[in-house]
Amino acid sequence: MRWLPPPSAFGNLGFGAGRGHHEYVRSVAIPSVVAVAAWLLTAPAALGSNPSTPLSLSTATAGAKHVSATIALRTELQCGRLVGGSLAVTFPRQMRVPRSISATSVLVGSRAARSVSVAGRVVTVAVPVPRGVICDSIAPGVAKITFSRAAGLGNPKSPGAYFLRVRRGAATFLSAFRIH
Repeated sequence: MRWLPPPSAFGNLGFGAGRGHHEYVRSVAIPSVVAVAAWLLTAPAALGSNPSTPLSLSTATAGAKHVSATIALRTELQCGRLVGGSLAVTFPRQMRVPRSISATSVLVGSRAARSVSVAGRVVTVAVPVPRGVICDSIAPGVAKITFSRAAGLGNPKSPGAYFLRVRRGAATFLSAFRIH
């Protein structure tokens, strides 16, 4: 990808507004879209079908309400960030999942989710759009998805082992956790 300075760097040459500005945007956006599309096609094969994904809860007490949950998703990242698409998080049927969750209650990395939708026990989290310049370096890493206490999740009422599933594209990640 060829880096171009921002339109303001061209001063009064006519590139700061109008047609020149749109040409700049196109030259940066297209390679990024191509990189994300390539990642979506190649990541599931590189990662395998069922990688284990750690999950940490603010409390493992049975029946606890307003529990925060952090999923450490080991996946391919672009410049250390999870980019593009969405994640489908399927909670166990014994876990309390509210009918709606605010996008500000779910963090992808350090940023609020673009949007969050709930359908039964499946919560779909849209990954926020990256700000600024993003490189084309794609490497394995850990992306954290955090459901804050404000999300309204609740632990299962009975102690035991439970499973959570995260789907990103064709890849499925499993996480086992225990409630006491």
